Amino acid sequence: MLSNIQLETIERETFKGLNNLQTLIINGNQLTEIASNTFDDLTNLKSLSLNSNKLSKIDTNGLANLELLYLNNNEFTSIEREALKGLTNLKLLQMNFNKLDIIDEKAFDGLTNLQELSLNYNRLKTIDGETF
Repeated sequence: MLSNIQLETIERETFKGLNNLQTLIINGNQLTEIASNTFDDLTNLKSLSLNSNKLSKIDTNGLANLELLYLNNNEFTSIEREALKGLTNLKLLQMNFNKLDIIDEKAFDGLTNLQELSLNYNRLKTIDGETF
C-alpha cells in the first residue's frame, strides 16, 4: 500500500519484478500522471485502487488480468474509446466523484466480463446509444 504519502509521480520501472502482486492500493496521493507501461510487470494484478489522486488518464497496458479498478475522486473528464482497451477480465469499474462529461462511443467495448460500473457524481448529461 502506497497511500497518503503525497506521491506525485510513478516511474516506469517502479513495479519491475513484482509479477506476483495481486492487489495494489495507491490512494490519497497527488498523482497526476503514471508513466506509460508502468504496470507491464504486474501480470497477476487483480485489483488496482487509485482513489483520491489527481489523475485525468491512465495507461492500462499490462493489466490484462485486472478484475477490479477503482478510480474514484480523481480528475477524469472523459473516457476515451481506447482507454480501457485490453481489460477483458475487468468485473468492476468505479469512477465516482470525477469530472466526467464525455464517454466516447464504444468506450466499454471488449469489457465482456464487466459486472459493475459506477459513475456516480460526475457531470454526464448524455450517454450515447453506442457507448455499451
